[in-house]
Amino acid sequence: MSIAKLPKSFIAPLPLPQLTKSVTDERNRSRVLQAIATLQGDELQVLAIVAERLVTPGRSSYGQLRLEGDPRHFGDEALEEVTDGLTMAACALMRAARIRK
Repeated sequence: MSIAKLPKSFIAPLPLPQLTKSVTDERNRSRVLQAIATLQGDELQVLAIVAERLVTPGRSSYGQLRLEGDPRHFGDEALEEVTDGLTMAACALMRAARIRK
């Protein structure tokens, strides 16, 4: 299913602070560092994985992320990736359950 076919209420953007193009890299780095300072343990590991994925394979495949001019359909791709991820998670859980028996 294409994300375009989902109800608008389902795909409405979340109210996130300062999601404007005018926010500087310096301000964003400050925001990230402030958030990192409060994270611990697994929270830091999750953030590290996301950051690493932006660089490799993301940046090596697509170049630096620039929303303006990027031809990808992020909503459709997200739906596909989430579906793939849920399938992989279900398979991993099923395999683990079978091994325990």
